Amino acid sequence: MNFDKQTTQAFKDIITCNPRIMSGTPVFKNTRVPIKNLIDYLEAGDNLDEFLEDFLLSAVPKLCKH
Repeated sequence: MNFDKQTTQAFKDIITCNPRIMSGTPVFKNTRVPIKNLIDYLEAGDNLDEFLEDFLLSAVPKLCKH
């Protein structure tokens, strides 16, 4: 898949892969929440609000940090 520069930058702003964080599993930046968790939630029919409540609301201060 090829993405334009703006889309690529948007991904880099919210997703990180670091071998020292969960062995390189793609996660939401500044968290240990794998991107796969979001995909699993959506595939199971859960909505984004449920995912955010279960996984990311506690990480909001970390996500907003630059």
